[in-house]
Amino acid sequence: MSKHWKQISRRLILTSALITVFAVDVIPRVLCAQDQAKGIDPDLLAKANAGDAAAQTLVGIAYAQGKLVPMDDAQAAVWYRKAADQGYVDAELRLGNLYMYGFGIGQGGADALHWYQAAAASGSLEAEKQLGFLYRYGDLWKLNEDDAESVRWYKLAATSGDADSQEALGKAYETGKGVTKDFSQALVWYRMAAKQGKTSAENSIGKMYEAGSGVPKDHLEAMRLYRSAAQAGNPDAQFRLATMYYKGQGVVKSTAEAVLWFRKVTEQKYFYHPGMDAFGADTAQETLGNIYYNGEGVKRDYSEALRWYILASKFDPFESITVKVAQMYYKGQGTPEDHAEANRWYIKAAEKGDRYAQAVLGLHYEFGDGVTKDDSEAAKWYMKAAEQGVEDVMLNLGNMYNDGRGVPQDFNTAMEWYRKAADKGVSGAMVNICLLYRDGNGVTQDYSQAMTWCRKAADKDEPIAFSAIGGLYRDGNGVPQDYSEALRWYHKSAEKGYDRALLAIAVMYEQGEGVPQDNGEAYFWYSLSCAAPVPGDTLDKWRRWRDEAAAKLTPAKLAEIQERTRQWVKTHPAIHD
Repeated sequence: MSKHWKQISRRLILTSALITVFAVDVIPRVLCAQDQAKGIDPDLLAKANAGDAAAQTLVGIAYAQGKLVPMDDAQAAVWYRKAADQGYVDAELRLGNLYMYGFGIGQGGADALHWYQAAAASGSLEAEKQLGFLYRYGDLWKLNEDDAESVRWYKLAATSGDADSQEALGKAYETGKGVTKDFSQALVWYRMAAKQGKTSAENSIGKMYEAGSGVPKDHLEAMRLYRSAAQAGNPDAQFRLATMYYKGQGVVKSTAEAVLWFRKVTEQKYFYHPGMDAFGADTAQETLGNIYYNGEGVKRDYSEALRWYILASKFDPFESITVKVAQMYYKGQGTPEDHAEANRWYIKAAEKGDRYAQAVLGLHYEFGDGVTKDDSEAAKWYMKAAEQGVEDVMLNLGNMYNDGRGVPQDFNTAMEWYRKAADKGVSGAMVNICLLYRDGNGVTQDYSQAMTWCRKAADKDEPIAFSAIGGLYRDGNGVPQDYSEALRWYHKSAEKGYDRALLAIAVMYEQGEGVPQDNGEAYFWYSLSCAAPVPGDTLDKWRRWRDEAAAKLTPAKLAEIQERTRQWVKTHPAIHD
């Protein structure tokens, strides 16, 4: 689990605890009966000023809730403290709550601990529960966590019948936090909490039956428990019930039922309950998106899929859903094709660290796809993705340094990135290392090293490597000059459509290098090289050479070779580097 995900989990745990605390901060009837415009009852205020602890606590509650006077947590703390200093349990508990969550007096874990302990010493079950929570998650308040102490306090409250503490104790035994892991004891405490209506505890029992933890694995029993908790509104149970229908576990697979329960999860206002392991709403939304995207048990509907993915993306710690939205805008699935909007989503994901989105943005900025072409931006995003280990991007970044595009030209840095990519098996990087050694860019020229790296790439069926090896044999660099061997390697490359290999063969036939001079063959290979996606100036030059060869042929021979060229193009790819 990532640090980022742990932080999200902790925030949700904290939210859950806040809801629990607020449940005890209910205004007593004596205050609710009064009109806010009249303020606090003078008699009550007189008693409080005279030192009556109960009255002081009621005045504090009035300020805390803002029902009789403007809400003022600082004033609430003043009155609670007056009563707490007299040992009034309810005030001690409420003052502990204010310190725990920093309302009006600043957060203070040590102070919260002090007042909870004081209230617990007087028998406050609520304080015992809060102490269990505080010791379990103490690092949120800069306290030392103590799972064993947490269990001790939870057990005191649980034994007195507190359902929240019973559930927390069940979780402790299930996970072995503060006690020896004991599934049987976990079930005992979960069941006690479930009998008191804790749907999250019932859901936890269902998980134990689904996993076979302390009980025989039983998908039917898990399904029954999930259904019971789901019908009572527990979102995690709804999510798990939906998942079982989706996967056909313990029940006949039913996408319709899965969709129904996944939708119920998405309708929940709060998605986290104590004991809930899955972040149900966003996961349910993503799963609904997947169902409609893939047409699983429903008619494929990209528009509906996109709608669910966008909803799920609002809580997407890993940005995978955000990337899905970007891809759909890019492809025009469920929406008009919009590369600019796709890039907006890619940027959202990339800025949060998604390496795939960073790599895509690098490509889009390099080639001006949905954005203004910008080599500096391309290099920036390539660097971010490469530093996260994206192999092909390491090659692209090396090319940027090799060519001086978006960054200062630096053959040494280019070589560093090529080597990193090559170490991960990227054949294009191996070829470029070969070329750097061949040309002596950033390294001492070394034809032997060039051949070594080209052969490594050739072993991975890399057509540019085939052509480079052909060039080394043709020129006799690092190996004895051998036109026949050169032609053999050029043909291997040409079969895969590499334009420079096609051109090299044309030149060899035109000049009679290793083969009889043949203008017809030269024309054929020049024609094929011109069919590749070659840049304008280069293409013009190649066409001129082709036309010079054509001028030396009879009309019949020219027509014959042109038909042969058309047939070749139909069955072979065209590659330009």
